Amino acid sequence: MGDHGPPAGAAAKVIDPSTGAFQLLSAAGGGTADGTPVWLHYGWLDNLQLLLFYGFCVRDNAADGVGVALNATALTADDDAGVAMKKEILLGAVPGLGDEHTLTGRRRASGGAAGGAGGATYLPPGLLPSLRLLTASAAALDGVTVGTAAEALAAPAAVAADEARLLATLDGQLGDLEAALPPPPPPGAAGANGVSGGGGGGGGAGAGGWLADAAAVYVGGLRRVLGGARDELRVLAAAAAAREAGA
Repeated sequence: MGDHGPPAGAAAKVIDPSTGAFQLLSAAGGGTADGTPVWLHYGWLDNLQLLLFYGFCVRDNAADGVGVALNATALTADDDAGVAMKKEILLGAVPGLGDEHTLTGRRRASGGAAGGAGGATYLPPGLLPSLRLLTASAAALDGVTVGTAAEALAAPAAVAADEARLLATLDGQLGDLEAALPPPPPPGAAGANGVSGGGGGGGGAGAGGWLADAAAVYVGGLRRVLGGARDELRVLAAAAAAREAGA
């Protein structure tokens, strides 16, 4: 099986329907010179999937993701029953909103649209709007419907202090997830590429063996995603603080 590589330049996998033969076609459409490496793109798989299915991890994998669950029950505990029910309905009915989201660097790597306000890319598009909904006051939700909620919640909270508070809440939650990760290995402990010797074509293994190296790369990817998301939250928090100071 060919090594896994980025989609750009990957060989195309083709089955000839007339013969059933499996073919690899050059990405450039022409021939491939002798000795030129040929790779396949296994798909947008995070390192846990790559490790489970193929036995290796990829450093700086753009598909790495970290799940974030918003505690809707706790965030709406002080609301009266009617407001809490409205929030629950909007959370389930408005596309993109919800209590479960995934932080990922894929949008950054693929050049996709920004994930949130301020050009955020690690933060998924629906995360901050969902948090704004769950922490909104009854007055802020007055007149907001399923049809208008997406637009109403896309912008920062009207009160800058409220926006700063919800950003700090999310940053604290991500900080707890980051603190729960195993510590990074000491310098020089991992192999050359931090991958196994499987389909990824990794380098030499560190002292702990290829599995320890792969685990270090996997955890490092989670730490990178969480760190990137928290950096984006700090930018948004600074903007909220500036708005509050200028009010």
